[in-house]
Amino acid sequence: MRFRFILFLLGAALALQAQQSMSVAQLKEMIRSCIEQKQSDKAVASFLKDVKLTEKLDDRVIEEMQGQGIGQKTLKALDDLRDQSADLKAPTKQELAAAAPKTYKQPPPLDSVHQKQLLDQMRQYASNYTQNLPNFLCAQVTRRYVGFRGEDPNRLMDTVTARLSYNEGREDYKVYLVNDRMVNTSIDKLGGAVSTGEFGSLMKDVFDPASQADFGWDHWGRLRGQNLAVFNYFIDSGHSHFTLDYERGAQRIVTAYKGLIYADQYTGVIYQITFNAVDVPPGFPIRKAQTKLDYDLVDIGGSKYLVPLKAKVLMHTTDNINTRNEEEFTLYRKFGTESNITFTPPPIDESQTTEQQPDSSQQPAKSNHGQQNQPSNDANPTGLPPPPAPPPPQ
Repeated sequence: MRFRFILFLLGAALALQAQQSMSVAQLKEMIRSCIEQKQSDKAVASFLKDVKLTEKLDDRVIEEMQGQGIGQKTLKALDDLRDQSADLKAPTKQELAAAAPKTYKQPPPLDSVHQKQLLDQMRQYASNYTQNLPNFLCAQVTRRYVGFRGEDPNRLMDTVTARLSYNEGREDYKVYLVNDRMVNTSIDKLGGAVSTGEFGSLMKDVFDPASQADFGWDHWGRLRGQNLAVFNYFIDSGHSHFTLDYERGAQRIVTAYKGLIYADQYTGVIYQITFNAVDVPPGFPIRKAQTKLDYDLVDIGGSKYLVPLKAKVLMHTTDNINTRNEEEFTLYRKFGTESNITFTPPPIDESQTTEQQPDSSQQPAKSNHGQQNQPSNDANPTGLPPPPAPPPPQ
């Protein structure tokens, strides 16, 4: 069944190629995405044969792509595009600058057809995510903050460093350090707010057909230098698995929730997802609960995988206490390379998980849940409206 689905996506992409034009910036972004997703040299080269450039492609840009690791067939296809675009105007240095500007202009929203195609790719990615993970070990560092009497949770209570092992889909946590002091305990015996199970279960639930999520286009976002498509979603309490647990099961509810999903515009790979509890019943001790989970590419045993980078969990209780847990995942390595954790890694820079803000002078309208926006005809000299998806991994 999965094989037929892959063939369908590839056929749809090829059918759209003849109608597709690309700028050099779009071409660079597509090649980067294909390399990160380990798509075959042959498939990428085949996709490029029908691409028509709107700008001149020069040797300097091709050399830059070659340095990123493209194959010989892709290199030959890029050389052909260079020759075909020789008489066109070259893009400016500013348009090709690798460093992201402080602000950027958003492209128009995807049309309804491309929204559906991209959501299908995101659904397929989420459903297969855990199956494609290797067995690994990593350090999970949880910095727990609290604020009393309604204050922002900026008071650091403790730092918990644990070893997380992921083996055949099962997670196991062992705490090594609390405030840099050696301990030997399990994570469920710690007091205060803790969370586990971020490796795909939350993502999969959003796209599970049983959740009956309502999706809508939200905006174009930018994280860690990448332009990403952002969708909003909502899942009602009758189809939700989002659980709020107070005092280790003393009180527990399942609540409706909503959030945003940031995905690669070409492949549907998910880089950030947020979860916000809504319609919490009156009287339940936890009044607000929000989670943001970021994924990033990490080398594990010589291959790159998209794994959790950081999770931020915010809660507000009826006794006017605010808590914030910042969980960071680092020091990834292959499962079986046993080693104790003797130090707490430094925190990840906040900019790595903060969305870069667009130019406020150009803010496309957002859609409501499930409503599809039509593309805008406004000029967009710096945005990157996506071409059809490149061929899926072979």
